[in-house]
Amino acid sequence: MASNLETETVKVKIPESTVKDRDYVLQKLVGDLNNISINDLSFEYDKYGFDETTFKNLISDISGEIESKFTQYKQLPPLTKKKQSKPKHEKLMSYSGWMVFLQDEEQRNKFKDQVRVDGQYDLGTERKLMSAEWAKCDKDIYNEKAIKLNQLNLQKWKEVYERLHLETDQAEVLKQLESAEKINGMKKPELFHFIGITDNATNIEQATKINVLKKTLIEYLKESKDKRIQDRSVSAYIEKTIEE
Repeated sequence: MASNLETETVKVKIPESTVKDRDYVLQKLVGDLNNISINDLSFEYDKYGFDETTFKNLISDISGEIESKFTQYKQLPPLTKKKQSKPKHEKLMSYSGWMVFLQDEEQRNKFKDQVRVDGQYDLGTERKLMSAEWAKCDKDIYNEKAIKLNQLNLQKWKEVYERLHLETDQAEVLKQLESAEKINGMKKPELFHFIGITDNATNIEQATKINVLKKTLIEYLKESKDKRIQDRSVSAYIEKTIEE
């Protein structure tokens, strides 16, 4: 019996739960097939030379053929395709004094014996205790640490996008930006990505407002389109002059 199972089976590992489910269905299928009686058929089998023995032999051959391919059936690729994930952009991390304070091990250790409820660590309890401590601590220390961390993160982020800007086809970036309407619909991470990849990050930092990011990109898009129109006009003029 011809089969294309060999070309359809995958070499990637199929989850064990999926294999067990398939094995169960295949076993039930073969079991039901073997239990079919010639008397269950709706046509007049005796006119075609069928008897009980011939029928049983046929069923046995069919079920045997199916059983011989159990392994291949169980390794067939899933029909559902994985959803394409959105492209990940280099994230510009931002810290506040409070966030730095929450990560301070010295502060957290003060409450390590109080943050367990029924023997389990409880985030809510820790946050309440840390919040009370935050209210009376010297916040300037943590705010200054946050400023330094943000400066360091901003510098690293800019260095990454300086490289990406040089490696990326800017004409393709303009196509992706498309229009002011599309830019206005973007969220902050995507705006930061395009700010960086178009080399417009000079005056940008973590605290830059989203409307400033949008305005920067919209102005860049307009200037770039105007420049391309101007360049085409100059090229056309030069070509016409040469022809004359």
